[in-house]
Amino acid sequence: MLTELQRLCPGMWASPLREFDAVYRAGIWTGQDTPNVMPDGEPMFSDLANGCDGYNGPIHTGFEAWLAARGWWVENYDAGTYFLLPETDE
Repeated sequence: MLTELQRLCPGMWASPLREFDAVYRAGIWTGQDTPNVMPDGEPMFSDLANGCDGYNGPIHTGFEAWLAARGWWVENYDAGTYFLLPETDE
């Protein structure tokens, strides 16, 4: 998944989630303050709590759809930290 993220968003900072917290067996950790820009030029994550058109809360709806197509989803950990998680941990 990390390779696919890099293709979608070159220069994106992302790291295995187990480096954030060893409790997690699978997942990716990323943040709002990295160059995470969707192909439409909009950021993956909005710094507005409720986002705006094209966002579900702070998360770009196109990014949510891209993740869902791969069996993943995004969880907002705190203001600026996001966990990308597989729907199953197998």
